[in-house]
Amino acid sequence: MEHLCGGDASLVLVQEAKDLRLADLVPAGWMALQDTSSDSKAGSGILVGSGITVDDWWLVKGCDAPPGGGMLPRWLCCAEVTHDAGQLVPISAHAPPPRYAGMQPGFADAVAAVVADYPQTAVVGADANQDIDQWARELGSGMVAVGKQSGICLVSRMPFTDVDLDNWGEQQGATDHPAVWGTIGA
Repeated sequence: MEHLCGGDASLVLVQEAKDLRLADLVPAGWMALQDTSSDSKAGSGILVGSGITVDDWWLVKGCDAPPGGGMLPRWLCCAEVTHDAGQLVPISAHAPPPRYAGMQPGFADAVAAVVADYPQTAVVGADANQDIDQWARELGSGMVAVGKQSGICLVSRMPFTDVDLDNWGEQQGATDHPAVWGTIGA
């Protein structure tokens, strides 16, 4: 986590964290928002750096497990945070994979419902598991995605700058996905 939380980072939106207790991994000065009451709820989390105040955080069910199993229910980790420039609503989301493509529209609807409650301040960090431009359109009018077309993305109505993919985690054998970096609203 040191690498993800380094540099100018102040928020990190994490997916596929069910086997990790994020609070045990964040560097000094950082806080982890993660519900570890079940593997499915622990799957998505938000890491918050210094200079950010957490006003509230909660989970929203993205979708149930498919009939017959094969995937845990998916939960969105959401927060209201305040930083120097004002309020932001980060949402960490991990959509069902392509083999459960029939569940993806309902999952997108759950994310879109949260975005609709915070249309100007929502920023989604996701493994969308599909084309990110199409997924951004499903989340609401004016939503724009940056990242990797296979699904790893940041999505918001606010503009992103300094966007980059970071393959450090893949190179270390810690993940099978790159991280997406970006500055929002600048």
